[in-house]
Order: sequence, then C-alpha cells, then structure tokens
Amino acid sequence: MAALVVYLLSRCVSTGYLLIARGQQEPYPRWTGEDGEVGLLDMSVLWDGSWYRAIAEDGYPSELPLHEDGTVRQNQWAFYPLFPVLSRILMIIPGVDFRLAGTVVALVAGAGAAVLMARLFARYTPAPLAVAAVGVWAVQPAAPTMQVAYTESLATLVLVAALTALVDRRWYAVAGLAFVLGLTRPITLPFALVVGLVFLWEARRWWQGRERDPRDLIPPLLATVIAGASGLMWATIVGIGTGVPDGYPQTMAAWRAGGEIVPFRPWIDNTAILLFRDAESPRVLAALAVGALAVFLVAATAGPWAARLPPELRLWMVAYPAYLAAVLDVGTSLIRYAVPLFPLALVLIGGGLRRPPRWWPLLAGVVVLALVWLQYRWTLGLFVFVPPSDYPP
Repeated sequence: MAALVVYLLSRCVSTGYLLIARGQQEPYPRWTGEDGEVGLLDMSVLWDGSWYRAIAEDGYPSELPLHEDGTVRQNQWAFYPLFPVLSRILMIIPGVDFRLAGTVVALVAGAGAAVLMARLFARYTPAPLAVAAVGVWAVQPAAPTMQVAYTESLATLVLVAALTALVDRRWYAVAGLAFVLGLTRPITLPFALVVGLVFLWEARRWWQGRERDPRDLIPPLLATVIAGASGLMWATIVGIGTGVPDGYPQTMAAWRAGGEIVPFRPWIDNTAILLFRDAESPRVLAALAVGALAVFLVAATAGPWAARLPPELRLWMVAYPAYLAAVLDVGTSLIRYAVPLFPLALVLIGGGLRRPPRWWPLLAGVVVLALVWLQYRWTLGLFVFVPPSDYPP
C-alpha cells in the first residue's frame, strides 16, 4: 500500500509538469488537432503516442511504406502490439478514446510495477528503504511516460514480474512472462541473456550434485529457449506480416542516423555532437564520457553498493545497458530508455549495501529532489514538441 501511495504522489508531480507543458505546447495537426488549445489528454499522444494511436485505431500496414529511393519509411511496425491492444480493449467503452485509454493503461501498469517492485526490493532491504527506492524510480526524469501513451510502465511491470519469477526459479512463469515481454517492448533479448546465464549456473550446480536427474534441467532449458525465441518473435511477425523477412530491422533503421543500425560507434559520434560539439577534441571527450558511464554501471552492479541484490537483478543492470549500446544510437531518448533499469534506484540510495547507512532517508530525499527537478527540465525541454522538428523524448 505504501508503494502505491508513493507512486500516486509521484504521478501528481508529473501531472503538474504536464499541465505546465500543455500551456507551452502548440497545436500540431498530426497529434493534437488543429483547433483550440491543447488539452491534458492531448499530451498523451505526442511523439510515440501518435504511433500507438495509429495502431489502436487502424492496425499495422500490410506493406512497408517506402521512400522514393526504396528505403523504408518510419512506420507502425517499429512499435510492439500489447500496449495498443490493451488500449483498444478499453476503447470499447463508450466515450473512451485512445488518449484516455492509453493514459489509463500506462497509469495502471505503473501502479502494478511499483507494488511488485516494492515487494521484490523488500526481500533484500528494509521495507521503508524498498518503498523509497520505488519513489526514486517513480520520479526519474522520464517519469511522465508512466501516464501517457508510452510502453515504459507496462514493460517495467512485465519485467519486474519476470525477474521475480526468475529469482524464485519459477521457470514456467519465466517462460510465459518472457513471451508477454516479447510483445511489449524490445527488451526481451537482454532478459533472455540473463535467463540463459542463470540456466548455466543452475546446470553447473546440477552437474556438481550427487543425484543428477536430466528432467531437472528441462524447465530452465525450456524457459531459456522460449525467452530467446520471444526476443526474436516480433521481428519474425513483422517479416510474415509484411512479406519482407528483414522488415523489422529495415523499419528500425528508419529512425537511425544514416538509415542503418551500427553497433556501439554512434555512442561516440552522437555524444560528441550532443555534448561536446564546441570542444577542441569532441570525440575524445565523448569517449571519456561514454567510458565513465560504463564504469559507473559496472561499479554500481559489481561493487558493494549492490551486495544485497540478487544476481538476477545485478545481471540485468549490465545486460540491458550492453544491449542498448549494441542496438541504439545514443540520443535524448536514452533518458527514457533508462526506465526499465529499475534496480539502480535501490543502489542510488544505499539500499544495496549490506548495512544501509542510517542517513539513507537524507540521501533518498536529495536524490528525489534532484530527479524531480530533472523531470521538470525533461518535460518542458524534451516532451514539449516545437514544430516543425525537435529532439525526441
């Protein structure tokens, strides 16, 4: 209950910021309509929200839309189906349009994620600290996505449930939740890597045991295979649905600089442009910044700050950023992609230490205040769209 209260209070903060942002958002015909002022629910369909609305209302295109040069244009197939399907179900209710349905789905999913997260954290740290960590997660800079038509809260809900099942070695639940995650957001492959590593650990323990029944390895092996297949499932569906086997990679490349997916290198190139374009050696500084981020994440995972966390959560804190580095062009959206990195919230306030400091409430308060301020900057600086083009949130 305490975690739910904290989550709802955090949503009040985000609502206040969205109300301020609403006053600064110009009407944009594709998203908010042409007439009248922008309403609070209109903010739910800015940016990616408009793509989810298109899917909920019209479905996916049967053919990939192409530019004149034959390259694939940005289209609905880049976005996973579970969120718009759930929104469409709510739209059956008279008077409920996608703006309201998407908002409700995101809010309810975030509430569920907060409750499950608090229960998971409370296994390894005192309950008040666990709730405080949920509060940190709930007010991070991109927290308004938890109440607009975005998939961050829904994906985090499924992810927390899946990691909890993995900690408990409920392998069939892991397999089922991995399948659901594969329809929610493109984060199933790093989760499958975590499942695979845990399976190898279990296989090693099985091999060292005195009684080795091969049937004991069937559930973890099945979960690993299903998790891996789920990570590739949407790309396969896109290939079948469009008749283009590599339709999903081509679609995702439409959002990338140069129209292609290049692992790792864009992190240096884009960081140099975004942060150090006026410096004498922008690429050197960018490399140092990216290296510092990598060191921070590894230290947060492997250091004493995470000693209380189970191996499954610590593996996720490494696997997910590594996956982002391989498939993502670093940019302003990276702030939003950090939402599923929820165990970091516990580490930031000392909840992962074997002996949490007595002054952790002060530390948590400082972190929350800093994140609330950064959330204000994110909402007004990135989420508000300035036509004709702008940096994406």
